[in-house]
Parts: sequence; C-alpha cells; structure tokens
Amino acid sequence: MTPYYRERLINEMRQIQSSRKKKFSKLDAFKKEIMILRQFSLSYIKISNWLYSKHGISISASQISRTYCTIWKNDPLLEIIRKEYANGKGSLSRIGKP
Repeated sequence: MTPYYRERLINEMRQIQSSRKKKFSKLDAFKKEIMILRQFSLSYIKISNWLYSKHGISISASQISRTYCTIWKNDPLLEIIRKEYANGKGSLSRIGKP
C-alpha cells in the first residue's frame, strides 16, 4: 500500500470514528455525584449500593469502575471536583443538590 492510500484510509477511519454518535450511559446523569463520592474514597461497590438506594439505579461496581477509569478519566469536571474537595470547600451533604 502506498503512503498516499494509507494516509487516505487513516483519515477516512478517523472521520468514521468521530461521526459515530456517543452512547450515553445511565451513569451519565449521576457523573458529578459519582466523582464526588470517589473523592471521598468510597468503593465502587458502595457507590453501586448508594445509586440503588438513592436513585433506584441497579448497576454493577465493575461498570462504574470501567466508566470512571476509562470514559471519565480526562473529564474537566473531575479536576474541578478534585480542587474543590481538596480545599475543603465541598461536603458529602451537598451531593445531589445543585
């Protein structure tokens, strides 16, 4: 394969990948709450139990872990939450409130 065709194929694949619609997870609605709970070192199992008791969402700890560690790992919201809770401005009582 010549470099021209290789480069063209790579560009076409990038366009296809970027044009795919993002799949939304049922966790997306609770992203901020989950990130805050992780800042307080709650385990994924405890977060899973909390989601079920507070919101009626049944989801495995491994799915929460996978979403948190792969999809949300570079989310700008995570850095904001880390700074806010590292400075002692945040508290667990505010979770789920605007």
